[in-house]
Amino acid sequence: MYNIVSHTFLVFIFIIAVVFLSLKKISFLFFIFLIFLLTLSALFIRRIWISIFSNLQSFSEESGEEINILKENINKNTEILQSLPGRERQMQALVEVSKRLIELTETDDVYDRLIDIVRELFPSADDILLFVRNKHLLKLVRSDKSKINVIKEKNGDFLDKWVVRHSASLLIDDITEDFRFDSGKVVAYKDRNMRAFVVSPLSIGDRVIGVLRIENKKVKAFDMADNRVLRSICDLGAIVMDKAHYFDKTRELAIRDSLTNISLRDYFFERLREEMSRSRLKKTQLGLLMMDVDNFKQINDSYGHVVGDVVLKRIANILLEVVGETANVVCRYGGEEFILFVVNCNKEDLSNIAEIIRRRVEESPIHFRRKTINFSVSIGGLMFPKDALDEKECVRKLDELMYKAKKEGKNRVCLP
Repeated sequence: MYNIVSHTFLVFIFIIAVVFLSLKKISFLFFIFLIFLLTLSALFIRRIWISIFSNLQSFSEESGEEINILKENINKNTEILQSLPGRERQMQALVEVSKRLIELTETDDVYDRLIDIVRELFPSADDILLFVRNKHLLKLVRSDKSKINVIKEKNGDFLDKWVVRHSASLLIDDITEDFRFDSGKVVAYKDRNMRAFVVSPLSIGDRVIGVLRIENKKVKAFDMADNRVLRSICDLGAIVMDKAHYFDKTRELAIRDSLTNISLRDYFFERLREEMSRSRLKKTQLGLLMMDVDNFKQINDSYGHVVGDVVLKRIANILLEVVGETANVVCRYGGEEFILFVVNCNKEDLSNIAEIIRRRVEESPIHFRRKTINFSVSIGGLMFPKDALDEKECVRKLDELMYKAKKEGKNRVCLP
């Protein structure tokens, strides 16, 4: 463009100069000088045109770039604006999370609440899995599934173990495209076709106590904001879980005998009263047994308290093996005496259980310093509410029946 303008200008001025020269209006030298000036002017004009067009072109390119950047920013801001209601809900939910979690002291309640909270914050998730670490193993303790999926990775998947090993969160847009992992090793992808994951450790410092995993079949279902939200939940959840575990251990110490690891009296009678109320309400029967180790003082005097402790531990283990179901409770009543109750049984069942215990104890001698130490128990038993109407009457009659068994020769069972 600028070449055409400058050349046209030169040609026009040259024609005028030739005309004036032919008419002898100017001299030849002045003509040459004029041509020289015209050439310089043309070059100057050309330079000006070049500068103007260059500036225009540069301005156009810069404007185009700025327009593209503005478009990108507008798109990003539009996405942010569109996601703000969800982000706001997540932030508000995090505040509620802290309130709802901190008040919990039961481990099972913490597990349930964590799953509920994650489902609220990630309603589109296909699967939500909560693993708890026990020593070096993971155990699936809770799951929430939008569809009927069979979770095979009860001890964690490849991704969960990676999170434990690195004590770091994991965000995966598409497991088939992630160079860090072999999708063929990920059970969630192979069995349930899960593509996107966000996985976070439940950790306190460097100590990982669990893992929370969220899955989705859609690619890029989660983003960094989701990852941060889940990590915040897990950080708080880990503290609450650790507190609940501490309370569990404290309760265990309060209700468990340190030697035999069975219940202490206070817990036993608390549970007994509960079961008696349930028995009256449902009109079912409750069987109770009380037993005493025969000649226990003689065992202690002859072989020492170490052997006596081994005898008590052996009997406690037998009782737990025979009747140690969830609803039944075994208790160290005091010294060498034990008491237990069995729910939903009749007198024949109770008699069979008592005989099994008696025989198992009789057939479980202890070998100490090349000696075989035999021991036995005398057992009294009764049915509630048929044989006794309340807790005190049960204990009194059980004690009478147990000592009746001892008077009749020991190592036997005595029922009403």
